[in-house]
Amino acid sequence: MAAPLMPGLPVALQVVAAPALLHSQALGRTFKGTPDGWILESLDIGKTWRPIANFGTHCSIQALFERQDKIHAQVGVLAHSFLLVSTDARMWRTLS
Repeated sequence: MAAPLMPGLPVALQVVAAPALLHSQALGRTFKGTPDGWILESLDIGKTWRPIANFGTHCSIQALFERQDKIHAQVGVLAHSFLLVSTDARMWRTLS
């Protein structure tokens, strides 16, 4: 698995995908959620991935889906989960 990355590092990187990682098509792009809190984006149908959100290693991305032109992420923390929404997959907010 790739080491955590900081914003400002090279845009495209190769990530070795484990079968357990979550993939989703939304907003005309391909997204992948990881068990350690990352959301990755691919603009070339999964050949390369770039990190676009990091919710922390204490979180897991449990679901990614598109609804009403927004991407939704179900994020798990310990025995709890919550839903986040974004119009661009970069700025996230909780659903009220």
